Amino acid sequence: MKKVRGGKGTYLDAELINSDAFRDLTQTAILVYLDFRLRMRIHKKTRNSEPEITNNGELVYTYIEAEKAGISRPSFQRAIDQLIEYGFIYIAESGAGLFRSATLYGMSGQWKKWGTPSFTIIPRPRRNGLFPNVGFKKGHPYYPPTKERANAGGHGEL
Repeated sequence: MKKVRGGKGTYLDAELINSDAFRDLTQTAILVYLDFRLRMRIHKKTRNSEPEITNNGELVYTYIEAEKAGISRPSFQRAIDQLIEYGFIYIAESGAGLFRSATLYGMSGQWKKWGTPSFTIIPRPRRNGLFPNVGFKKGHPYYPPTKERANAGGHGEL
């Protein structure tokens, strides 16, 4: 059995397990969701208070970790997309694999509203301006990309 990092265990409420949104998830999406649950740090201030996720918006689950857990990259991407679409998680900050910057995820309670008019998906954040020197700039021979250059594989003169 492949071990994922996490605490001693996690608790799933009957409301979550019996929800239409959870029951409609694929097996891989359920496994990925459970892995996210294992990454959560929960704190209860008092005995009767609601638990609080102290690292919400800071959860990291990389493609490499998913592969170590036996989940292929395409399956992991589909599972993440489905968990976002159904309101279980959201992307707090988009990563950049080229720069070894991981995507940060947060747990969402929108799944409770799934299938109702009040359900809203938290959109993926855009990475505007964080890496301004990436890509071809005006004046470079390969800017803007053209169909001919793409078909030629980007080698040599056209």
